[in-house]
Amino acid sequence: MQTASIASVLLRAEIAILAGISLGSVWVAAPLRAQDRTNANWDYKVEAFGDYGAVHVMNLIVTNNRNGTGFAGGVGWRPLGAAGHGLGLEVRMARTAYDGVPGGQDGAPGATDYDRWHASLVAADVTYHFWSHSRVQPYLIAGFGYMTTSGTFLCTTCGWNPDPATGKKIYIEDRRTGSGSDQGPLFGGGLKVAVTRHVFFRAEFFQLLTTQGTRMGWESSTIGMGIRF
Repeated sequence: MQTASIASVLLRAEIAILAGISLGSVWVAAPLRAQDRTNANWDYKVEAFGDYGAVHVMNLIVTNNRNGTGFAGGVGWRPLGAAGHGLGLEVRMARTAYDGVPGGQDGAPGATDYDRWHASLVAADVTYHFWSHSRVQPYLIAGFGYMTTSGTFLCTTCGWNPDPATGKKIYIEDRRTGSGSDQGPLFGGGLKVAVTRHVFFRAEFFQLLTTQGTRMGWESSTIGMGIRF
């Protein structure tokens, strides 16, 4: 299990690093905003985006917390005029999966051992963009999300009892299968940087806060790009 623990720490570190990029790059990109004061208006009404990055999912229905990578995509719309153009609406979907070997008691798992699960997220949120006419637009999001997850865990060498006669290990098969769903508020923020009039890069971090006690949750830090009109 030590290898799995190291991988978990590394992936959690990846989430922290990407979150820092998402929320801290506002200051790095500030000179671009200064240039926009004398350049054209980078306004837009509709956007479509796709993201990829690190995802941490709490999935104790089958196994412990898991880290992995996932894809997300969505569309956004700014319905208000110039007075409230920083305010937008978004709908997004995301998915992540894990497929690995859990590891055995002796460090040599059986050939059939596995730990597989997947999780999906659907969310709608309100987005507020700062510097909404600028090439560089930091933003905050607040909304509501619904997640589902299911998976199967099998380890033939993770548990054992000693044989009363010989003292040798008698392995006990550990098999768990489960699925579930939960929902809750979603909060986060990020940064959008326009490359051309219709193409932009984005970095984002958000977390879904599910019902306490259900042992489920979702947080991700992603980078991606999109198109706008």
